[in-house]
Amino acid sequence: MKGTNWVKLVDLDTDVIWSGAIIRARLSYLDEVADFLVFSPNEKGYGEGLVYVTGYHAGTIYLILPADSLPKDKKGVSRNWLIQNWTKSVDVKGDVNKVYVAERYANPSMPNSPGGARGRRTNGKRGTNNKKSKPVS
Repeated sequence: MKGTNWVKLVDLDTDVIWSGAIIRARLSYLDEVADFLVFSPNEKGYGEGLVYVTGYHAGTIYLILPADSLPKDKKGVSRNWLIQNWTKSVDVKGDVNKVYVAERYANPSMPNSPGGARGRRTNGKRGTNNKKSKPVS
């Protein structure tokens, strides 16, 4: 996505990849680039998870990482663990040197539509979809 700041996983200057981060890689078994969202499954005894956000599998959980992928006393994924275990846990034939991370996608905007580019409804009132509805909180 335009404006998203991608950094190679191996060059990342932080020890923790937080929930909400995006991981981009060319998966060897699919031969396509895929983006994963790091998410917290809130399951005791497990680490964070990766869910596809692009392609045919978008919205599908790819995997839940083991508890040892968690950084000490923090939530997220340990950068070092992910580098060391990329071919064991994520992509067996993958190249960890071709994995990219973004803290998040660039701020999204609505496409131009009858309601306007700012996502307003057709009546022009923010947070409503018709004259009888109450504003969305």
